[in-house]
Formats: sequence, C-alpha cells, structure tokens
Amino acid sequence: MRKTLKNKLSSIILLLLVTSSVIGQNDITIENTEMRLVISETGFAKSLIHKATNQECLAFNDSVPLFAVKQFDRLIGQEMLIHPAEPKFLPATKVQRIGDALKINFKNLPHQVTLRLNITDSYIAFVVDNVLFSGTQGSDEADTHKQELSSRRIPPLDELIFLRLPIRERDRFGKWLNVMHDSDVAVNVLAVNEYAMIDAEERSDHRILQARAVDEIKTLGVGAALITTETRYLLDRIDQVEKDFNLPLGVKSRRSEEAKYSYYWPFDLTPANIEQHIKYAKAGGFKLFMITVNTFAINGHYTFLPTYKNGIADLKTIVDKINNAGMKAGLHLYASKADKRDPYVSGGVPDHRLNLRKIFTLAEPITKSSSVITVEENPRACTKEDHRRILKIGKELITYEDYTTERPYQFTGCERAQLQTTAYAQEEGFKFGLLDVDTWHRWVLYNQKTSIQEEVADRIAEIYNQCGFRFIYFDGAEDVNQPLWYYVHHAQKLVYDKLKPAPIFAEAALQSHFSWHIASRSNAFDLQHFSPDQIKEQTTFYSIRKAQITANDFTAVDFGWIANQPLKYWKNDSIGIQPDQIEYSTSKAAGWNTGTSLWTNLPWSESHARTKDVFEVFNIWERVREKNWLTEEQKAELRNSNVEHILFYNEKKEFELQPYYQITELPTNEIRAFHFQRGNKVYVVYWHTNGENEFSLPLNKGKIRLFDTFDKRPIKVQTKDGKIILPAGGRRYLECGNLSKEQIVQAFQNLSLLKSSNKE
Repeated sequence: MRKTLKNKLSSIILLLLVTSSVIGQNDITIENTEMRLVISETGFAKSLIHKATNQECLAFNDSVPLFAVKQFDRLIGQEMLIHPAEPKFLPATKVQRIGDALKINFKNLPHQVTLRLNITDSYIAFVVDNVLFSGTQGSDEADTHKQELSSRRIPPLDELIFLRLPIRERDRFGKWLNVMHDSDVAVNVLAVNEYAMIDAEERSDHRILQARAVDEIKTLGVGAALITTETRYLLDRIDQVEKDFNLPLGVKSRRSEEAKYSYYWPFDLTPANIEQHIKYAKAGGFKLFMITVNTFAINGHYTFLPTYKNGIADLKTIVDKINNAGMKAGLHLYASKADKRDPYVSGGVPDHRLNLRKIFTLAEPITKSSSVITVEENPRACTKEDHRRILKIGKELITYEDYTTERPYQFTGCERAQLQTTAYAQEEGFKFGLLDVDTWHRWVLYNQKTSIQEEVADRIAEIYNQCGFRFIYFDGAEDVNQPLWYYVHHAQKLVYDKLKPAPIFAEAALQSHFSWHIASRSNAFDLQHFSPDQIKEQTTFYSIRKAQITANDFTAVDFGWIANQPLKYWKNDSIGIQPDQIEYSTSKAAGWNTGTSLWTNLPWSESHARTKDVFEVFNIWERVREKNWLTEEQKAELRNSNVEHILFYNEKKEFELQPYYQITELPTNEIRAFHFQRGNKVYVVYWHTNGENEFSLPLNKGKIRLFDTFDKRPIKVQTKDGKIILPAGGRRYLECGNLSKEQIVQAFQNLSLLKSSNKE
C-alpha cells in the first residue's frame, strides 16, 4: 500500500515536471484513449501518461533512447576502420512522424527504418514496415542508391530495437508477459507475432521494457504492442491484441473453467485397462484425464505400440470412453524430438534434419572400419556423457569413447554403424556433426530451422484431431536449438496451429515470451521423482515459488506431478504417499486458482493401503474448484506455505476448511495424526500409513467421539486398562471435547500399537 501511494505521489510530481518544461514544440505525440506517449525528435521517450489516473509511467533518471540498433557485425565501408571489433549500441538520431508511420535514422548507420503505427483504443502497435539504405551514413533523403531491406542487397541490422521504454517500478513485474503493474496501472510491451524478441533490463528503480527484431529470425513485419491501462482491464486489452493479430487465444484459455482443475495421468494406459483407470479417475473427482504418447506410440513417426493393435482406432476408443465418463482427455508429448527407436534416428538412414550441436571437418579420410576420426576443429566442448557421444557422418551414426584437445584433434574409440546404420568411407574435407542427443538420452532433437517440425506437427494434429483430445502438454519444450527465445514457442506454435479445435488450455515445460499465448497454464515439476516424504518441501520450493512468480504474469502453475506410490515402491526409504501430502499440494494449488495432477499406474493404486483416502482428498478439492467455493480470504490463507489445511464435509454436509498441525514424534511411523480446532473442541484426524491395526491412547473415554466422516454417526470407542482403543486404517476423526491440545498431543506421542507391524 505504501509503495503504491509513493508511486502515485511520484507520478504526480513527474507529471508536473513533464507538462511544465519537458515537452517541446517538435516532439511527437502518439496516443489513444488510455495513454499518451511523447517522443523527442532525437528519439527519446519523454513521457508516457496513463490518462485516467494522470500517472507518469516513465522514469527519468536514465537516458534511454526509444529506438536503437545493436550491431554485432562490422560497420559499413570506411566506418568500420574507426571503431573496434565489438558489439555496438547505436541509438536513434532523428525521428519523423509521417501519418501513421515513424521514420528513424541511427548513429553511424546509413539505414532508415520505417515503423508502421496501429493505434487502437486497446493498444498502440509498432511494426517494422521497411528498412532503407541510402548508401551514405547519416543521410536522411532518398537517393538513387537507396535499396530496400526486402531485396536483401543491403547490410542487415543485427538487432533492431524498435521499442525501448524506461518504465517506473511498481508493485509487480511479470517477466514472462513483460508487464509492470500494481493495483492501478499496468504497462505491457507485448509481441504481436512470434518473431519479436521481448525482454526487460533491470535498473535501480525501473525496468527498460523493449522489443527487438533479430535479423537471424526476421526483421520486416516484426511488431509489438504497447498497452497502458488500468490493471483490471489488462487481460481484456491483451485479448484484443490476440484477436486482431490472429494469435493463440491465451486470455480466453486462462479464463476457461477447465484451467483450474487437476488431471489424472496414468502411464500404463492400454485399451485393456482403460475402464479401471476411469474408475479411479472418477473416484478422485477428476474432470481432466491426461494420456502420454509413451503409453501408445514411439515419438517421432508415432508408430503405435503392440498393445494398441488397432492403432489410432484403439486410442480414439479410449478417448471416447474418457469423454463419455464426463472427463476431457489431454495429450502429453515431446513435440520437438524423436525417440532413438524411431525411423528418424534408427531407421537405417538417420534423417538429415536431426540437429547437430557442432560441425566438424574430416582432416583425414576414414575407411569403413576406422576407429579414430581426425578433424580440423577442436572438439573440446563435446559431451562425454554416456549414450550421448554420437557423431552423424553422412548416413552413418558413430559413437566415440573420448577425444583429444590438442592437434591432431581426434575422436577416439569410435564404434561404427550404430543404431542400425551402415558404415561408410568418407573423404578428407567431409563435413559432419555431433548429434544433438537430449540430456535424457532417449531422445534426439530436431533441427528447428528445417521442415521436420512441421512434418511432425502434421502427425500430432492427426492424432489429436481424430481422437478428440481437448488439452495438451508440450513436454521437453526446452529441447530446441538456439535461439531459445524464438524456437521454444516456434516449435509449439507449429503444432498448436494445427489442433482443431484449439486446446482449451495448454501447459509447457519451458516458456518464452510469445508462448504466453499458448501455455495458458504453466508447467508442472517432476515431483514424482522425489520420495513422498519430500513432497511438501519440494512443492514449496518449486510449485509455490513458481506460482508466486507467474502470478505476476496473470498465469497459474500446475502443482503436479505427484505420484501415488505405495510403501513398497520406496522400500525402507519412505512410508509411501499419504493423504496429507496430497492435501498439501492440492490445497496450495487451490489457493493459486489452479490444480495439481496425479501421476499413477494400476499396480500402485491397487496395492496402496491408502488409495481410497488419496482419491477422496482429490475428490473433495475438485468439487470445491467446481463450485468456486473458496473466498478470496481463504485463498490468501491457503497461499501461506507455513500452515497446512484440511477440507472435509461437516455435520451439515457442507464444506469446511480448517488449518491443522501434524503431531510429531510418534513412537511409530504406522500412525499419522494431525490436530485442529473447531469452536472450543480439539479434533484429531489420523490414519494408518500402510495397512490396518489398532492402538491405545493413555486417555479416559470422557467426551471423546470417533467418526469415519462428520456426516455419519460416531463409531463406538473401546476402552481397556484405563486407555481408549482406536481402530487404525483409513482416515478417521477423533473429537476430544474435554481435553486440551497439549493433552491430546502427549497422548498420541505415547500411543501403543496392539498388533505387530504389517508393513507391505
């Protein structure tokens, strides 16, 4: 609150300064109904006013040119002899407005850039319309030597920064969306197509929001929108940008009902067991059901596995059954890489469009049996990880054991004709490369600069569209070649644009700026690889931390993946997944208006003593999501990672949310117990972690009552030798009407099991 008030006062002072002395006669004003941008004729932003609040949005303690060029190549002609060989930042020197266009000249460059303005009530878009080359550095006038960039006969601009604004700090900055905002005003620099590089530079009290056209990707037609609006209207303004520029509808999908739900994800799904999985999914109240490509096909050409003997027809039958059960099916896949078993890699001739991390030149010819390969370039940065040491030489794949880093540069210990390829002799001078094998060495990455990703997108779309999938997860989204800021979303968009109907929502393992429109719910973390005892800690460290970050981007996080692994999976290292661990994940997710997800298989569910309780926890929280039962105050309470909560049906068959606290230092890990307060009474929810048993508590029966659930009659409590005897199995609730919290905690810390351990 203080920071917001300070921002308002600072804004008023800045506004007075701007209006009284800064704006000049030759300045350029660009405005819509919500904002006014003032630019000097020398290319500096002088003011950005949000009209409704009269707030000045710019910072003025940093001299920031609005337009500039970052040049990595040498300068043109004799000019290159003046400056050292280093990257150069060349600001604008002159800006002219001619109708709805800006013409810009730059220091030490004979180029003139034309930006087309698209001014609407929702945003102002800046689009690179053309780049002209005068032939003479600093010339403003057209002449007979002028050439257009579109002809590619002129030297390119490596990075054209066509929007660069020093925006004052506010309460929040969303790095993914590139938006500064507080409760009043939001300022957003947003790409209007996939080609714009959007980022921000952090300063002491402001951030420079900027948009660039990178020549390696594209220059002409690249654009960005400037939005300055009341924060409550920001998503509406972005929605208009998405519609006007035919972008994926990220705002619409964020507002979808389904975006807040959890999903059920089995990794052993087959046509033979789909009914049993649906039974579990419905027990958990899931409305979303994820299917991973690994269960039905080999990634790449998507050759169906033997368990799907009817191919896509079997998969469609599964999806139909999911839909008929009242759920929506989603597709989880690795769109940007191929399985090593796929014909792209091991089909006899590896595809020429697989990515190569480094290129080498044969310094000596090789025969079909050569085990040493001598090259011209130093291989010092090549991987030495097992299963990743693969060279692609023509149509052959060759593994190496090691390499030298002094001349003669050599790959040594080479084994020929790997992955079903054939050995070939090659001449001196032959070019080849280091195959781009994923860190998860099962996969090989595609070269995103080739046609292979679009070819794969067609296959994915055929499966998605024919079977009736409704949402998608782009796993391995980070597994693309450089530059990541572009190819992360480029690979996703090639697939996304072919999916009919468009996904209700999408998730992805890595985000770039443009993917905000695609990945309307952020990634899940691989929490299934942590033992259940670590779930709460890792949920806090990863999921909650990410949720706090992406909330600034008006985006939620998938709080999964949680595995319902039983005790025997972890042997003596863990008690197996427990209801409170699920409750922690799904309740914290609800606090951030999102869901979690369950990663599972039938053997786990069928052998885990607490499966029923795990699915009951999911079920009640999914119903709360469906009914939008939580208040904003309750959501804020749930976001506190230091307090756990339990949700149950009370005696009136109504939802009830209570903070609860674990009773620690029990004499056995077979019993798990938490206490909470209702009115003037203390309650304990407890259960057996891996089976059934009975235990005694050193308490008098008094006013103690026991329930399976609050909406059912109490269970009779037995006594023996002055102690109460309690059954231990699934979750039960103990009402302790005449005892203090301290008495109850002490009693549980002195419980005694009545039967020998029955661990799985």
